Amino acid sequence: MSKSMKYRPTVLNIFSVILIIWINYDFWTDNPAADVEGWGKLALLTFTGAGILGLLIDLGLQSFLKNYKLVNAIEFFIVGSLLIYTWLN
Repeated sequence: MSKSMKYRPTVLNIFSVILIIWINYDFWTDNPAADVEGWGKLALLTFTGAGILGLLIDLGLQSFLKNYKLVNAIEFFIVGSLLIYTWLN
């Protein structure tokens, strides 16, 4: 059995946790900045699912790759691509 990398915080891991906390805060509080009703609440739950998917991708990368710097580079590319995509739209 190959020895996998010890599970450590990475870029995607931190980004996903912040996303989940932020979305749940907006969902459960009456935050006037969020001002979400109806289908917007469903969209927030969808983004929570995206955060959980990010955590699963992070877990998979860390279990298959042994190099911590390579995992961070791949995840930085993923997060950077998503942020640039949302910024341009």
